[in-house]
Amino acid sequence: ISKPFSPDVLLSRVRNLLENREMLKKSFEDGTMSVEKKSGKGDEFMNRFKEYVSSNYASDSLDLDEICSSLGFSNTQLYRKVKSLTGLSPNEYIRIFRLKKSKGVLLRGDVNISEAGYEVGFNSSSYFIKCFKDYFGETPRDYIKRKNDGI
Repeated sequence: ISKPFSPDVLLSRVRNLLENREMLKKSFEDGTMSVEKKSGKGDEFMNRFKEYVSSNYASDSLDLDEICSSLGFSNTQLYRKVKSLTGLSPNEYIRIFRLKKSKGVLLRGDVNISEAGYEVGFNSSSYFIKCFKDYFGETPRDYIKRKNDGI
């Protein structure tokens, strides 16, 4: 905004920026943002980050250093960008992504709970069960039972 500026213009610009940031956060949390959409720098970065995570989430060795070198960011830059766009740290984002993928694996029925956790990248079945319960509010066993019973 060039000087002198009206306080009303400043407030409206700030309000628009905050609303846009909230819409971006919600769209990335819901997973509704398509990978093809590339309208801004934040979108391009998040699309690249999401593509990398979705193609490597099953690897239990997936870590931030690997992601940073692949995307060309430092740890700090990656953390700040992901946190500002999604409201989550990169590790939280990856954990939630894995948990959402695990729901489909659990419903397939061809693996047990610990195998499902390993398949989506968790090293420990107890940690997988704990994270699943914390995020979804029920254990994987209860989730499978509820879905199989049709509730």
